[in-house]
Amino acid sequence: MLRLSLCCFVFLMGQGLAEEQVLRPDIRETLQEHDIFIDAGMRPVLKLMGYGWGDNAHQQGWSGRWITHHEADVLLEVAELTDYHFTLRAAPALKMDKLQSIGLFINNRFIAKWVCPYDPDPKTYSTKIPAEKLNLGTNTLSLRIGYTTVPGGAEQRRLGLQVDYIHLRPDA
Repeated sequence: MLRLSLCCFVFLMGQGLAEEQVLRPDIRETLQEHDIFIDAGMRPVLKLMGYGWGDNAHQQGWSGRWITHHEADVLLEVAELTDYHFTLRAAPALKMDKLQSIGLFINNRFIAKWVCPYDPDPKTYSTKIPAEKLNLGTNTLSLRIGYTTVPGGAEQRRLGLQVDYIHLRPDA
């Protein structure tokens, strides 16, 4: 019976009836003129990153920067006061029996909260940032996380969340 079920599964996979994975284009290929984009793994953005950030790290096919404290700050320059669509792509440092939480704050004002799945692969987290939470000019975006951990092995740093990118797009 088990052998028959396995054969049916292989047959269905071969017939294209299994669920297909949708590949989305890399966000870097779809940036628009007024977008604010911070590629956390790139050296030029270091001047925008304040407290809470560690070294960059490379994972399979992507690079990011670790949040090594319970809060990490980024400076954003806003040229127009409008609502923004916010997207964060990040992966948690896994700690046994714990889910990582992420809080988004702009200028010390709460915007949104997410809980990461127990999965080392990066996921995207999105929300809207209302114009009334922003200032013209420099703003401080803060990511507050629930925990940091020392993964063990050769890695002895305290790690919390590996951020690939932060993207803000003005609402049309």
